[in-house]
Amino acid sequence: MACLSSLCAETVLRTLGLSTSQVPDCGVVGDGLCVADCGLLRRLCSGRRLKMSAVYVFCCGAEVLYVGRTGDLCRRVYREHCAAHIGGSEGVVRFLMYHLPEICREAGEIEDVVKREEKAKEILRRKLAAYNIIVVPTDRPEVLEEKLIEALRPRLNPPRGRR
Repeated sequence: MACLSSLCAETVLRTLGLSTSQVPDCGVVGDGLCVADCGLLRRLCSGRRLKMSAVYVFCCGAEVLYVGRTGDLCRRVYREHCAAHIGGSEGVVRFLMYHLPEICREAGEIEDVVKREEKAKEILRRKLAAYNIIVVPTDRPEVLEEKLIEALRPRLNPPRGRR
């Protein structure tokens, strides 16, 4: 399934009460919402820190998969999520569990634990690379994250009251 689409970005914009006429990519992260993927974040974050508070939304097509928040966009989204740093954050573990059946099919025959882990990370990185990542800079990430989770009901975030 091809995940790259602006449909999710448009949904996020509507939820925030913003115009859906233009959804920029994150070539230059400014004050507004932008759309990226792991490849673009690699180029953006390579060799530098982009320490900014933001809420980020992982999407596949029109489906919202995960909403998270961070005070350091490059560290959290690129170096943890996109790199499939298992244990680096709650979001990576949720993506691991989401893709576990496929990971087990592809890596299940590998007996060596280290090689199996490497294969699992490779599969997870490939899956994450296919997603759109909507970045919404904000100085109040906790409030915006909660609002987006409630409105968008992402597949990988637990329902309110179970977090």
